[in-house]
Amino acid sequence: MESSYDDKPISLSETITNQQMPLISPSCQLVDEILGLDISQMTPMEAINKLYELQNKACEAK
Repeated sequence: MESSYDDKPISLSETITNQQMPLISPSCQLVDEILGLDISQMTPMEAINKLYELQNKACEAK
């Protein structure tokens, strides 16, 4: 009896990669803004304010 599947084993990471949808589109403006942040130069208060701002933008984009 012949198998309908390839004989090549598939790794778990390959299976997850092939089935998992991206959480955020790479072209998303929020991603670009996050990648442009210089976190090491931010004060804790600046970081919290920026996080709040990004959260509001994400909620508006829904």
